[in-house]
Amino acid sequence: MRTPGGVNGADVHAWVAQKPARMGPDLFITGDISNEETVATLRENRRSCVEKPFRVQQFISVVEGNHRGAV
Repeated sequence: MRTPGGVNGADVHAWVAQKPARMGPDLFITGDISNEETVATLRENRRSCVEKPFRVQQFISVVEGNHRGAV
């Protein structure tokens, strides 16, 4: 959710959501899950999330849709 510069993950999601040609569901990767604003954004947008640090198998499981990420 936090990125360098003036754009954050929520901003990127809002931009992508407006694109009609976007592919598949979104997946957030964040180390900021303890931040209330981050959790609110993920819940509001009903998006999966992989928390950093994560194991590769955990990431693969969420990407394959076998497990909804934390939130």
